[in-house]
Amino acid sequence: MNAIAPAVEIKQIPLGNLADSPFQKPRVSKRGNLDELAASMREVGVLEPLLVRPISRDRYEIVAGHRRKLGAALAKLEQVPCIVHGYTDDQVLEIQTVENSQRADVHPLDEADNFAELIKRGRTPAQLAEKIGRPSSYVLQRLQLCELGPECRKALDEEKITLAVALMIARIPDRKLQAEALAEVGERGQAAALTAKRAGEVIRGRFMLRLAEAPFDRGSAELVKKAGACTVCPKRSGNALELFSDVDSPDVCTDPACYRSKLDAHWERVIAEAKVKGTKVLADSAARKVFSQHSERASYDSQYVSLDEDHYDTASGRHVTARTALKGSDVEPTLARNPYSGQIHELVPRKAFELAMKARKREGAKASGSSAKPKKPSAVDKAAAEREAIKAEAKKRADEQVVIALGERVLKLGAKADAVLFELLLPSLANDGFDAAAAAMKRRGLEPKGSYTPAVLKWAQGAKVDEVRALVVELAIGEMVDAYGNIAASEEKRLDGLCKRLGVDRAALHKRATEAVKAARSKAPAASKASKASTKAKSKR
Repeated sequence: MNAIAPAVEIKQIPLGNLADSPFQKPRVSKRGNLDELAASMREVGVLEPLLVRPISRDRYEIVAGHRRKLGAALAKLEQVPCIVHGYTDDQVLEIQTVENSQRADVHPLDEADNFAELIKRGRTPAQLAEKIGRPSSYVLQRLQLCELGPECRKALDEEKITLAVALMIARIPDRKLQAEALAEVGERGQAAALTAKRAGEVIRGRFMLRLAEAPFDRGSAELVKKAGACTVCPKRSGNALELFSDVDSPDVCTDPACYRSKLDAHWERVIAEAKVKGTKVLADSAARKVFSQHSERASYDSQYVSLDEDHYDTASGRHVTARTALKGSDVEPTLARNPYSGQIHELVPRKAFELAMKARKREGAKASGSSAKPKKPSAVDKAAAEREAIKAEAKKRADEQVVIALGERVLKLGAKADAVLFELLLPSLANDGFDAAAAAMKRRGLEPKGSYTPAVLKWAQGAKVDEVRALVVELAIGEMVDAYGNIAASEEKRLDGLCKRLGVDRAALHKRATEAVKAARSKAPAASKASKASTKAKSKR
């Protein structure tokens, strides 16, 4: 570090002759503290002189003491005591760095800019940390704030997001994605910004990607030459532990744009190899009709199935993959990638797979003897089957009631419903879930034929804003339902969090649904007996 030049003199300098330092952008948000400082100065004067350096014959730049100057101006003092030094720019920066580290009201962005300027002038983070008596991780985190885009800097400056949230966003290298993250975790309509914990969950879930799931070679530096290998990339969590201490894995990518470029490059290689072999490749536009954003399984209503997804096989009583079912057949697979995740799959026509499963069922029947009478289930088996049936039916009913209850709660939120809509609207409209739309519109007394999208839009044009909001939430939550009509297991945690936020007692709904199913099933045998008796009586007439 540079040696500090000796003082030139101590003198009284008029306030009008003092200029702020270009290296310092003081933010004083606590006017009350300044009022107290001004009152003290009016009574006893300025007890601690300002540090200044000459910039012309009668003009001086403040090196340290910007708040004291503001307090003196508020106290209407004409001049203040100053210690005049012939500091260099480097010395000014060092003094301000140390002074900032001792201030309680210093803004993190000021510290970040100050550190960045010293780094440009040859200092290292370790040297800065030693100078201010802080760990290196503190300096590195402040330097990371310099990566924030203008919108995010403004949000932090205006305290619309906390420092903890700003540091999470700053780790996203793409500024466009930073803006998206800000929209997700900052001010959401008229709702309050997310807590640091919840914001961290959102950012890690949406803007960080697990490299272990990447279909490409993470160690390849040739896949995308500009990016290099993932294993040595500074944007991999394990290569910057000071910045990613909250991330549970060292193998996480924090640059979705770079990750996507590698997915595309890998896919181009796969397509080139497929052309040489004569393998059919499905275009991304067609693949969007096969896959959804939430699953690697082919959609149940698509014309394809993935060779590696498993299905229940009635012949063996266990799950088997489509690859196993089609073993020995001459069906040629088609290559496709999930356009949302980038994962590559081998697809086969659903009809060919269904024929193969039917063949397995016939073969199984022949092997066991088709003429043999089925074994009569025992009382224990019947009881177990009844319990499972009640459990499945209750869950289905409860899940439907959760969707309805959340929609009703959103209806009561009014303008504050924007927070929920931002969270759920876009995925719902992107996927255009027909089953979800059908159920939602049926509850409103509408059952359109064909595509539900025009019907939903037409209904929305004549509905109230809050009713539309409630529908949007129902549609979005409906996307969380799997092919069997239940909330998908992968969505359970997210749904529980939403129920908690909106005050929906999911356990109580499930309990009521279970009681209703039991009551309905207990009446069913009596109704069945009455029906049989009526039929028998008619036959005797």
